Amino acid sequence: RELNMKKKTFICCILSASMIFASGILTSVYAADDTLTLADYPEYKDIVQKYYDGAAAGWNIGQFQEQNLCYLAGYYADINKLGYFLQDIDNNGTAELFIGALDDGSDTYEEMFFDMYTLINGRLSLVTTSGERDRYYLCTDNTIANEGSGSAFNSVRQYYVYTNGQLNLKESVVYDSEKNPQNPWSFNTADSANGVTISESDAYSIMDNYEYTRIPFIALADMK
Repeated sequence: RELNMKKKTFICCILSASMIFASGILTSVYAADDTLTLADYPEYKDIVQKYYDGAAAGWNIGQFQEQNLCYLAGYYADINKLGYFLQDIDNNGTAELFIGALDDGSDTYEEMFFDMYTLINGRLSLVTTSGERDRYYLCTDNTIANEGSGSAFNSVRQYYVYTNGQLNLKESVVYDSEKNPQNPWSFNTADSANGVTISESDAYSIMDNYEYTRIPFIALADMK
């Protein structure tokens, strides 16, 4: 089921020398009547319930990790701050499940999702999971974006097409001032064996093609 969204704005900045990628504030509006819930997809209820139980019990990051859940949830551990969202992003008739933090405008983790699940032959399957330096985002065109960082001098943006349970790399932008301080930017696609050196302005232009969705998670406290 398609969800109606208003235009979002994307602000991307990269701080040079100690350069890191940072996402700007984005907004999205979904019609209330289009919101999917666990009543529509009971197959996802068990995994959402595990997050609920952990949040209600105040689990720390280690406890979430021990249960094969995204450890970032341990920074919140509150059923009013963690939530879920359902959307069919590859239009195959099955909605994907996203777990993340509700938006109150106070934390960068709120723009990302922690876990992404789908159903393969009716069974739960984890598509990908985020970390502090390995963050995943849903874009307005349903591209899945990944922001990775090995250090202040090495970062990557990867953009994936999601189809039937798989993330397939479309293109990526890499910043590596340790390996190549004079020309730190490079671009790669799924069809190219090696990255091609590009300018900083070209790097920004590619990244600006992708607008992040601020996902309207349903609070675990309100799960139904």
